Amino acid sequence: MKALLKKRKFKEAIDHIYGTPQGKIFFEQFFKDCNVTNPKFSSDPNVTQANEGKRHLGMSYLNILCKSKYEMDELIKQTQKAMTNNE
Repeated sequence: MKALLKKRKFKEAIDHIYGTPQGKIFFEQFFKDCNVTNPKFSSDPNVTQANEGKRHLGMSYLNILCKSKYEMDELIKQTQKAMTNNE
């Protein structure tokens, strides 16, 4: 029960942070840095493993933020759009 309460409080904290303009800027950059929308593979398996580890972390936070697959798709689209605008 305590673990469930802790998890819920963590989600509420993440939602609160994302609800601010600074939080949106942070997560936009975080998802970009984690290559959430663009997996990176390498001929070096260690590099691929590190890249996929970052991507997994980003996807974990994306799952916390989104209540549905639709919300996740929309957030990914926003991140991709921001990435192309910043390049």
